[in-house]
This record gives sequence, structure tokens and C-alpha cells, in this order.
Amino acid sequence: MIVEKPLVSIVTPSYNQGRFIERTIRSVLRQSYKEIEYIILDSCSADETAAILKKYRRDVSQVIIEKDGGQSDAVNKGFAKCNGTILAYLNSDDCYANENVVARAVEILAQNPDVDLIYGRRQVIDEHGFHIRTEPFRHFDHSRFMKACFLWQEGAFWTRSIYERAGAYVCDQYRFALDYEMWLRFLSCGAKFLAVPEIFGLFRFHDSGKTASAWIDVGFSEAKRAQENHFGRVSTLAEMYRHQYSHIFGVEVGQFPRATEVSDVLWWHQFQAADALLKRAPLDHWVFKDFGCMQKPACIGFEV
Repeated sequence: MIVEKPLVSIVTPSYNQGRFIERTIRSVLRQSYKEIEYIILDSCSADETAAILKKYRRDVSQVIIEKDGGQSDAVNKGFAKCNGTILAYLNSDDCYANENVVARAVEILAQNPDVDLIYGRRQVIDEHGFHIRTEPFRHFDHSRFMKACFLWQEGAFWTRSIYERAGAYVCDQYRFALDYEMWLRFLSCGAKFLAVPEIFGLFRFHDSGKTASAWIDVGFSEAKRAQENHFGRVSTLAEMYRHQYSHIFGVEVGQFPRATEVSDVLWWHQFQAADALLKRAPLDHWVFKDFGCMQKPACIGFEV
């Protein structure tokens, strides 16, 4: 009996990330799993993005270039056009970690039919793709997730069924914590999350990124609002940091004077050997290897 492979729909919202977006695109197109629908939505970038999108227009399912109301609006437009039974979105400065990420996500979801969302580990890279740190594996902790986010979009895949049960939208009132709000909404609808030990995502930390520039001013207040809307309580900034670090590091950082000191000790001792090895080459440059053998995903069209 021939079992039909599920279609995976991936959305990339884009605005002025021309120095990174080619690596993002290629990390999707280079996937060994070929039943992928890839939709890119660019809000009329003023940098080199347009030239890069033109270069890959025949390999991407849809490229839509038009003004939008921000990242949440772009992701909503993308998901509204998706046909897949498995969904994901990948920001235009991040990448998948290797060519087998989507294949593994599909396989794990098939093996766990009661699971609604899976996510893998991530490696943090700098603007040039060099390794900054590798986050260790931790099982999903429902109670701690209510108090702090430790699940990242570049490594998450979820079913269309949970997306539709949760209203089939990304809340456009959020421009920073849009993924966290959606994850909390999934959980409020009874979703089951599963963490897996494989490294799925490369998260790029750079000066112009939202994480670097807007967490305190925007992200924290949005995360608090999402917590209050879905569970009636909010964490303070100190509590969010404490719960996030405690989950990631596997120790109760509240027992120590400063979470940053614990961070330094754990990263620089537990991962020092791996860090030295990984810095020999940019981690995101795997996307440029043997690209000529790429197979084209299902093509739907190009819109401008």
C-alpha cells in the first residue's frame, strides 16, 4: 500500500533582511523531504531582497511582494494560502539546521499521532553564521511554559488541526510575542507538545534583530499580555528570566545570585569543546553545498 506523504507548508515573512534571506530560502529548498509548499511574503523591502527573491522565484511555491501590517499580518496571509497538513514559519534571518529537519518532523509527528506540535533544539549563530551557543535538550514543561517561553519558531512544526482548533490565526496585536501567544492558545485548546533532542533550527542573533533590540520594551509586555489573556496570571520580568534559564540550564537559577553568572558557567564549561569546534565554519553554510541537485517543490505561482 502506498502511503501518501503529508504536505508541509512553510511561511517566511520578510522585510529588509536581504543579507540573510538567501540562506533562509536555501535551507528550505535544500530539504531532503520534497513535499513542501513554501510561501514567502515580502513587505516591499528596500534592500537586496527583491533581487534574491527573483533569483529563486521558480523554486518557491509563492512569492508575494506587497505592503503588510507587520510580521503577524504577513504570517496570517501566508497561512491563509497554505494547503499543508503540517505548518511552520521561518523568519527571514533564521535557517533550518540541516537538510533532514522537515523529514524528521514529519516522521516524529507520524509516530506520535496524539501530538499536536513538536519542536527541536536550536543553535544560536551570529550575523556571519558562526556558532554562539547550543541549547541543551529539555523535555517540555507545561507549567513552566505558562511563565516563560522556551519554544522557538525556527524549530517548531504543528498540525493544521490544532491551528484550526485554536482559531486559525496569528494574533495581529502582537509584533514580538506572536509565536508565544499562539503556543499558549494551542495549549488552552488542549494541545500536546513534544520536545525532541535533534537540532532543528539556527537562530540568528544580530544587532538589527527584534530579539536584540526590543525584548524589554516590547516583547516582555506582550508576553505578559498573552499570559494574562490565556491563564489569568502574569510573570514579572525577573520571573520570566528565572523560569526560562531554569528550564534551559536544568538548574533552579533562583538559588544563585545572578542568572547570567549561571549562564556563563554552563555555556563556557559544558559547551566549550563543541564551541571551539563549531566556530571553524559558519553553521548556515551547509545550504550552499551541492545545491544543483535541488528538486523543485510544488509551484503555485509568483505574485507581485
